[in-house]
Amino acid sequence: MEIHDLQDFIRIDLKLVVRAAALAAGEDDPALSISIVDNASIHKVNRDFLQHDYPTDVISFDYGDDEDEGENEGEIIVSAEKAVEVAEALERDPESELILYVVHGVLHLRGFDDKDPAQAAAMRARETEVLLELGLQPPWQERE
Repeated sequence: MEIHDLQDFIRIDLKLVVRAAALAAGEDDPALSISIVDNASIHKVNRDFLQHDYPTDVISFDYGDDEDEGENEGEIIVSAEKAVEVAEALERDPESELILYVVHGVLHLRGFDDKDPAQAAAMRARETEVLLELGLQPPWQERE
């Protein structure tokens, strides 16, 4: 696993990022590259590769072939700047928000999706399990 911290918005425990990705992937050393960037960088990736002209929280690129669905081979790009913005709005820790983005991105590579309510519920349940195992409170439980 490769981690690239290319931002200066928040201090990040990179060991926590690695642990979060491994837990979400269900293996100790998934073939992942994780880049932690700012909004301008993720906006460019979102526009250039997905034709969405706005910054977002996380983008996943699956590098496995069609026969390897559910494998952990790919790239995750997360915006630390977006994590800070959302965390401030939710009165939440920015690093915890960023870890949620990492988990969410890895789960997409594992075949989870959030396009319909049933899929989103399954993804949310797995996110909750991983975050709690990391000792982090999921934001949706903080508001309940």
